[in-house]
Amino acid sequence: MIYEDDRIIVVNKPAGIITFASQHHPLGMRDIISKAFDILNLQPISRLDIVTSGCLVFTKKREDRDFYQRQFREKKVSKSYLAFVEGDFPVFKKGS
Repeated sequence: MIYEDDRIIVVNKPAGIITFASQHHPLGMRDIISKAFDILNLQPISRLDIVTSGCLVFTKKREDRDFYQRQFREKKVSKSYLAFVEGDFPVFKKGS
């Protein structure tokens, strides 16, 4: 857990775990966090792809989800992405 208050919980999702359970991935971060912190109605604000690690924000109450999603939609919250890469990358000529 990165942050928690009475309305939200922010967690670090590792790569390889899906945000929401699905037919092909029966256990997602929402399920893991819900069980670990005994929070029944976790509502996601956003999601991350299975291959991506990073912060996930969940609301603890369904009625709070719309408020926080609106904050993101109206660009009142900013997102930052930082990528770590390793290896040799080919040099491309402009226009190729």
